Amino acid sequence: MFTENLDVFLREFGKPCVVAGHPDKPFLGIKEEPDSEVRVGGFNSKSTMYAVLVKTSVVAELDIKFTTAITVDGVSFTVRECEQIDDGAFTQLNLTKA
Repeated sequence: MFTENLDVFLREFGKPCVVAGHPDKPFLGIKEEPDSEVRVGGFNSKSTMYAVLVKTSVVAELDIKFTTAITVDGVSFTVRECEQIDDGAFTQLNLTKA
C-alpha cells in the first residue's frame, strides 16, 4: 500500500470536486483530459476523454458509481466507470461531460 499521505499529493495537484447529493462533503481529485484516437466508420477521429483520480475511500464513503453526477473544478460530469488503480489507494473515475 502507498505509505505516503494521499492528502498532501491531492492538495498539490487536486481540483475541487462535489458529488450531487453531498454538497457538504467536497473533496479533491486530479482531473485528466487525455486525447484518444477513435476509429469510426472507417475514419480516425480524436476524442477527449475525461477522468478524475480520487481516493478510493471517498468513492466508498459517497457511494460513487455508474451514473453518479459529479462536479469537477466547476464542470458537470456523469460517472461512466470506476476503476481502482495500482494498489487500490486511488480510483479513477471515467467521466462523461454533462
